[in-house]
Amino acid sequence: MHWTHNEPLEKLFAPGHSVQLVININSDRPVVRSSSIYDLLPTSHQMVMAQTTPPLMASTRYDTLDITTLVLGKNPGEKIRIGCSVRFLRVLNEYRLADGIKVKAFEIKYTPTLKKGNIRRAFRVVPTLKFEIAGSLSWDVNTYRSGTEFFVHDISLTGIALMFPHYVGEAANPLLKLAVGDRVKLNLKLRNLCGKLVENTVLAEAHIIRKNDAFTEKNTFVGAEFVNLPTDSDTKLVQFVQDVQLFNLRKEHNQ
Repeated sequence: MHWTHNEPLEKLFAPGHSVQLVININSDRPVVRSSSIYDLLPTSHQMVMAQTTPPLMASTRYDTLDITTLVLGKNPGEKIRIGCSVRFLRVLNEYRLADGIKVKAFEIKYTPTLKKGNIRRAFRVVPTLKFEIAGSLSWDVNTYRSGTEFFVHDISLTGIALMFPHYVGEAANPLLKLAVGDRVKLNLKLRNLCGKLVENTVLAEAHIIRKNDAFTEKNTFVGAEFVNLPTDSDTKLVQFVQDVQLFNLRKEHNQ
C-alpha cells in the first residue's frame, strides 16, 4: 500500500492488518510486540487487537505506546513505518470473532493523527549462543562470509553493526575498503536456539553510515542502516528481536 499524507488512518489500520505495538518508541530500549487488528471503531477512535506475547495488560508500564505498520513511500521500493499514538484501555479475554470463535484480545484508543513511526534507537540484539546471527555480505562483485571477513556485532530493526578483522590470515581484509555511503547486500541467518531450532533468512540492502578503523587494535567497526527492507524480512526481524526481548524478560523474572 502506498502512503500519502492525506491517507485516512482507517485505511492503513483496517481489520485484518498485521501491525506492531511499540512501547517507548523514542527510548534507548523500545519494546516491539506483533499483533493484528480485529476491529476498528472510527467514531470512538478505538481498536480491538489480537493479544500480544507477552500479553499487554493494564499493569504494563509504558511512557508512550504506538501502533505502527510498513507502507510504500513515494520512491520506488521505499518503505516507511507509519503509526499513531495509542492508549491501552482494557483486556478482552473472550472476544468473539465474526465466526463465533472466542480469542484473547485487548482494546486501545488511538489518536487519529498519522506520523512517521521510525524506531530510531531500536533495541539491539547482540549474538549469543542461544540467538545466533550469521550469513554473507555481497559488495562489488564479491561475497564474504561471516566468521571470516566479518562478524555481526549487533542488529536492530533499523540497521546492523559489523566488525571487520584487519587481517584474514596474513592478508589485509578486502572489506576494509568499504567507505561511508557504500551499499552492501546482506543474506542473514537468524537462529533461535531456545528449544527447537528456528532459523529465518533475512535479505537486506544496507548503506554504511559510520566507520571506525580504530575501534579495537585488530578490528574496524562499521554501522549500516537498512534500505527498503522487504516486508517478509522485516516481519522475520521483528519476530527475532521480540523473541530475544521475551527471553530476557523471562530470564530477569527468574533471577
